[in-house]
Amino acid sequence: MSTMPTATSFYLWKDSDLTGDGKLHFSPAWDFDLSYNNFPASRKNSDGNIGYSYKPNNLFAVYFPINGYNESGRPTAGRSWIGELYRQEDFVKLTAEVYFERFEPFLHQLTRGETPYFIELAERIHPSAEMSNARWHTYGGADYCVFGSSSGATFLDSVEIVRNFVERRSDWLSELWSPYLFTYGDLNADGKFNVADVVALQKWLFAVSDVKLADWKSADFCNDNRLDVFDLCLMKRELLKNN
Repeated sequence: MSTMPTATSFYLWKDSDLTGDGKLHFSPAWDFDLSYNNFPASRKNSDGNIGYSYKPNNLFAVYFPINGYNESGRPTAGRSWIGELYRQEDFVKLTAEVYFERFEPFLHQLTRGETPYFIELAERIHPSAEMSNARWHTYGGADYCVFGSSSGATFLDSVEIVRNFVERRSDWLSELWSPYLFTYGDLNADGKFNVADVVALQKWLFAVSDVKLADWKSADFCNDNRLDVFDLCLMKRELLKNN
């Protein structure tokens, strides 16, 4: 969710219902001009939510509007497909699972460690970047700020601006989506929240010796980083509500 194409850059394709999967596919991913703080931009959708392309702690793609016309023919702004999808909890949960499985490890490789992959790549293309800058002047300080809102004095300074942005963004995304990696109340980590989990917490609170909690955090309904009788009460109420 770190990128967002312009209002006219959604490309989709669909296989035959008879010979393919019959589903709409977003592809290819391209037009990254509003990503990674490259250009400062904001968009407001029909919910009144505002997305910012230059903030690492913001889901710009979710708040991006789709422009159209109402029944009277007047221009109006609704929610994008991505915005509509993100209103569904199942979609957010799947997004979180894919992010932690595929993206977070690579983003850490890009931005962290003694030699972040960002820096390694930058050093490889450094000579070519210098030649490009001699022609196009895309970095060298504020006077050469062709793209976006910031430019380093050198190529590696500009790379560090991007590396720092991606690092802060990945930290925020990890914090944002970590609650979706488990099912609240699923103490025994069997993928379901049921009466067995309530019984397990009751026994644990009574210090029954053979009780082990596979995922204690899932029962922290009070969100205070501890388990007590208040969590048990909320857990029972939630189970009754679900049933």
